[in-house]
Amino acid sequence: MDSATGRELGKLSNGPRGSTYLAFRPDGLLLAIRDSGPGDPWTEVWDVHSERLLYHVPTGRAFSGTFSSNGKWVACGDSNGLVQVRAVADGKEVFTLAGHTGGTGGVNALAFSPDGRRLASGDEDGVLKLWDLSTRAELLTYRAARRGVRAVAFSPHGGLLAVGDTTGGVHLLDARPVTPALREEREVRALLDYWHTQLLTPEEVAARLKADASLSESVRSQALELAPLYRHDLKELHDAAWETLARPGATPEQYRLALRQAELAAKLDPDRKSVRTQDTLGAAYYRDGEFQKALDLFGPQVEPAEKRSEKGLVLQRAFAVMSLHRLAEHGRARAVLSDLRATMKLPAYAEDERNRALLREAEELLGGKGTKKE
Repeated sequence: MDSATGRELGKLSNGPRGSTYLAFRPDGLLLAIRDSGPGDPWTEVWDVHSERLLYHVPTGRAFSGTFSSNGKWVACGDSNGLVQVRAVADGKEVFTLAGHTGGTGGVNALAFSPDGRRLASGDEDGVLKLWDLSTRAELLTYRAARRGVRAVAFSPHGGLLAVGDTTGGVHLLDARPVTPALREEREVRALLDYWHTQLLTPEEVAARLKADASLSESVRSQALELAPLYRHDLKELHDAAWETLARPGATPEQYRLALRQAELAAKLDPDRKSVRTQDTLGAAYYRDGEFQKALDLFGPQVEPAEKRSEKGLVLQRAFAVMSLHRLAEHGRARAVLSDLRATMKLPAYAEDERNRALLREAEELLGGKGTKKE
């Protein structure tokens, strides 16, 4: 169609059924047409300017098709999980890739790398594969989504691969050709990713890297250089920990993870600029059964005489009450509970459901609202 006039420039006939997949060769001279209608599906390649059919190839139910960057090959995916690579010149099959045949869905997304050396294929089961076309070897297998891959695209330099799935997600993958340098880079990043999950400070990670005798000096030096970039966010750590610690009923494993998160947050705040990190750490000690450590943090905040009449301190008082009770300091626990109840009579604190939940937990632990003795 002429964009200026809207006039149709030509029409390529491909039989009575619809054209379901179309792909131009990079030079724009040829067009691949794939049919996936009922009956006997096929692939056709047309010369656009002469509107001449170059060849017609019957295939399994067609799902996708694309040309290589040099225009010599066309790749077609089918419903059986096969990827057929054919020569554009005569339509003859060059080779077939069968890496998707173990699933239940067909290959519905294909893309050649800009250099023509690799091919990405995605199927309806959500599996993405990256192929080395010179060896026919799988370089990468990645599960993008359970319901399927819908689109794949290489960046202009071929180093990144974008994968679109049926959930609306777009995944970015490293698609560079594997070289010794790339293997080393991936080892460095995998190493740092692992230590990051262990909830360590950059300084602690550096100490472990220096002590690891299994690392090559090249990997060690690169990892030490990048380690400071793998710093945890203080607020994210604190909020993740508190989400678990705010109420009883989590599993021991969940509480241990929250304790590690709270400990790291406290390390990242050595000057205690945020009171919340210390309070969260105290709550983590209590939930993990380290009652004396919890009391060591909360006791000085709520038990001294000058603190008894201070407003607020709901969290501190509640966890101090429960820690004292667990340590069989029942008289002290009742005294702090009395101060907590007095605070909770003030509307500013009583209206907060989180405060009410902490008061309920403390009272239930001590035996109820009216309890005078254990």
